[in-house]
Amino acid sequence: MESVHTSSMTRDGYGRKDLVYFGGCDYFRLSGHPAVVQAIHEGLDEFGLNVAASRITTGNHALYGILEKRICEFFKAPDAVLVSSGYLANLVAAQGLSEDFQNSIMDRGAHTSLVDGSTLISPHPPLFYNHLDCHDLKSLLPVERKSESFVLLTDSVFSITGEVAPISDLLEILPEHSMMLLDESHGVGVMGETGRGVFENPLESDERVIRSITFSKAFGVYGGAVVGARKWIRKMRENSRIYSGNTPLPLPIVCGILKSLELLDRSADFLIRLRKNIRKVQNSLKDCGFRFNREPVPILSLKPKDEAEAGSFHESLLNHGVYPTQVRYPSPRDTPVFRFALSSEHSPEHLEALVQSVYDAKKSRNS
Repeated sequence: MESVHTSSMTRDGYGRKDLVYFGGCDYFRLSGHPAVVQAIHEGLDEFGLNVAASRITTGNHALYGILEKRICEFFKAPDAVLVSSGYLANLVAAQGLSEDFQNSIMDRGAHTSLVDGSTLISPHPPLFYNHLDCHDLKSLLPVERKSESFVLLTDSVFSITGEVAPISDLLEILPEHSMMLLDESHGVGVMGETGRGVFENPLESDERVIRSITFSKAFGVYGGAVVGARKWIRKMRENSRIYSGNTPLPLPIVCGILKSLELLDRSADFLIRLRKNIRKVQNSLKDCGFRFNREPVPILSLKPKDEAEAGSFHESLLNHGVYPTQVRYPSPRDTPVFRFALSSEHSPEHLEALVQSVYDAKKSRNS
């Protein structure tokens, strides 16, 4: 890949042709928003690039505290701790919870950062329940284990499929003294009534839930945070070796995050346009084999049944000027999936190119 513009990309190997881009996770294209870019430039001019020390030594610049306060306001959270990436947010959260919990249990399709985090919570291997299967979770928690304390780890929105976790049902099954570590990386910005995530309503007061978030997706910048009750955030600051030993975010990036939060807080237009695009594509593709959530999730995925079908989709997408977003994640050995991430900035013509390429591929398979 050489460059990504608002909704197109250039990649060597496709004749340097600009293709409509449905890859990545920049759901509002804020990574190129003039106000965000300007804030980063101004931050670089004023603060330089790097504090070059951890926050518990000499690197705790006042901007980090300002951003953490702003994160709390945006998510209506009691407390927040800023970390260097969304991936690290789950590891910092896990280290903060490790003193108080005996076991971890997690969705079999959880993000790799949650899998890594589970190893930091307890020396015992995590229990896995079948993907999105509350009945299977219940079978792993018989009555005799109800007195144990667990951390349940799950994505709120799963990154490849766009499926949404049944959070309220999972919490109902969890033993009384257990916690949920909820990865909201693909939920914040796009889900909930005002884009604060799947957990925005009606469960935001539940103190059993710690949320990890990222600023590299809907917010278009970089970095991560953990939000939740003050007790748990304090433990993360005190007990996480990653937090204490890690150099924090470059200050210009902090300036970019502050501007991105301001843009999304000030205007609902981004979310309105995104959901309009989601509805348009879902309505157009409802008879093409896609399974859609009731919630407006900007992720669509299609898994070819074989290499021939994958080739048909690949060719059809290129014929319509759409970059073929075929991914093998999290491992190159995994089965390929076509994953499309809709954004608020895709035009009707972009969406029509995607829809038509899927229809043409389907027609080619059936002919």
